[in-house]
Amino acid sequence: MEEEIRKRIVEAGNKLVEKGLTYGSSGNISMRYGNKIF
Repeated sequence: MEEEIRKRIVEAGNKLVEKGLTYGSSGNISMRYGNKIF
């Protein structure tokens, strides 16, 4: 499950860059799964 979460975070980041909402590696994206934050 952790690998799937990491994959989704990367996909979300790529979509933000594609839409011009951010550039490069600026900002942070996180996801909570139970007690864990990725």
